[in-house]
Amino acid sequence: MKIRRVTLIVLVFLTVLFIFDVRYFGNRSIQEPSIHFNVGPGILEPAAHKMQEFILSQSDFTSLALKGRHGVVELRSAESDVIKVQAIIWADEEEVLEGLEVRESISGRELSYELSQGPAGQEAGLGFIVHVPDGMEVSVDHQFGSVNVDDFVGFLNLNTSFSNLNVNGIEGTVTIASNFGNINLQRIRGPLRLDNSFATCRVGLLAIDGGYDFDVVVTNGTLLGKAPFQIGAESNNKLVARGQSGEGVHPVIIRSNFGTVSVSLED
Repeated sequence: MKIRRVTLIVLVFLTVLFIFDVRYFGNRSIQEPSIHFNVGPGILEPAAHKMQEFILSQSDFTSLALKGRHGVVELRSAESDVIKVQAIIWADEEEVLEGLEVRESISGRELSYELSQGPAGQEAGLGFIVHVPDGMEVSVDHQFGSVNVDDFVGFLNLNTSFSNLNVNGIEGTVTIASNFGNINLQRIRGPLRLDNSFATCRVGLLAIDGGYDFDVVVTNGTLLGKAPFQIGAESNNKLVARGQSGEGVHPVIIRSNFGTVSVSLED
């Protein structure tokens, strides 16, 4: 219950702060924002934790779904035919921890993991350390913590709230929906769809055959970057950027509300 109360206070504070920032400072398309987010990986240190490990052959699965909260998710691709999932469960009390398990589910060729339901009114968390074969589709749904992705090859879907998101190296398709958290995407090579609110976003793209088609809309926020697009204002509170590199084959679609977006493209 302590975590819920602290989280509610943080949410109210950030909302009021953003309303004040937009009302009194207005749009800023070429300068740094006056508000930055710094959402930590956790508010309270867990009193007790345990780990479960799952190792399966990829031959039976094409996709993996992870659902966590109040913890850290580490994801990486590997040149292997094995899916390895280490799940870290934590709770405020040992007695609560004993009744918690990670539930493994199989639906068709999708494999998924989430925390079993704990006692009412008790806080518990679940994080992951995951290695998957190249080319898989992975979906992560995570709240209150952080998600770190390194050297991923495949199809990545991220849905986060109150979580910092760091991606360093991806080749494939990325879809992200995020609220309240810093987003740092670097060495991205492939199509990108990013929807965020109340976030500071940095997007670093690498050149790719066929080039990119940029479609960026920032509402009540700031848009920066060194990418081949032109920024124009549709209205007093909306910034729109359009443009392309090369043939514009791969879409880069970004929608941001009450935040800062910075986009760059390296050759």
